[in-house]
Amino acid sequence: MIPTETATGVQQADQLAGVQPEMVKDVPARIIFDHALLPLASERPETLSLACADPFTPGVAGLVNFLAARPVQWTAAPAEEVAAQIKTHFGVGADTIHQMMGERAWQDLGDEQPGEQEEEVAVIRFVNQIVHEAYRDRATDIHLEPMEKSLRIRYRIDGVLHQVPMPSSLKRFESAVTSRIKVMAGMDIAEKRLPQDGRIHFKIDGDEIDVRVSTIPTAFGESVSLRLLNRDDAIIGLDRLGLTERDQKIVRQLIQRPHGIILLTGPTGCGKSTTLYSCLSEINSVDQRIITIEDPIEYQLPGVNQIQVKPEIDFDFARGLRHILRQDPDVIMV
Repeated sequence: MIPTETATGVQQADQLAGVQPEMVKDVPARIIFDHALLPLASERPETLSLACADPFTPGVAGLVNFLAARPVQWTAAPAEEVAAQIKTHFGVGADTIHQMMGERAWQDLGDEQPGEQEEEVAVIRFVNQIVHEAYRDRATDIHLEPMEKSLRIRYRIDGVLHQVPMPSSLKRFESAVTSRIKVMAGMDIAEKRLPQDGRIHFKIDGDEIDVRVSTIPTAFGESVSLRLLNRDDAIIGLDRLGLTERDQKIVRQLIQRPHGIILLTGPTGCGKSTTLYSCLSEINSVDQRIITIEDPIEYQLPGVNQIQVKPEIDFDFARGLRHILRQDPDVIMV
């Protein structure tokens, strides 16, 4: 969209084009990210063109003019558009990565300031950013995959993996990011040779989110996968699974039978757990003794006896099932 100019000399645009991330060098990155400024292509080389949600924020224009040491052409755009363009061109958490880069530079010079504590805070903020961003994008999974020269981050949204734009310098902080996630999940950060599993609890926009964490060693470092589970959306009725009325009727008839076995199969993220819990919720009543054995227990079902396997103490599915059969169950879910 072609920007229109107001009487104040500030241009206005609903959509932004001609973004030039390399122009960040003209203004300190901290100023760019702190005030959500977006460098744009300028028709005149002697002019710096910047977009932001509110160019009239007290002190911002004067500070930028002083630091850039040349005229600045401002463009006002919706905050959502500016944020989306910053994410696209600089990557998720770019402000935090730039902060960590600055702190590493101080340390490389032998200065104790800002120090390790500030970098740790920045890493914590970055991990929180990618989880919050993924949840708001309706992602079910987050994958942090170490490549030879980069750390690739992908979100699974509606069953499809999407690569998330990330600053190229993120690879330098791969170990710190992975360690932070492992600490949050209660894992052993020193153990990098074996796969590990853990859980993290987040509260995002008032929603209770459980994050299931899995790490596995690869050729270029530990690959980390996070599965996002919304507690509030955990148990839904069969009528909300997207089944036709005919299929709902068939499923209800099957799960009401007093004997038999039902196999529920499918690829990762297709809704197996959601369907299983919906079926258990449908038949859960005081006259039914339901016992589950799971790894892990994804959602808590009131009235259902749920068992977590613990291979480290030799309590696996086979052993658990043998003892469940002595517990007089009506329904068993594995």
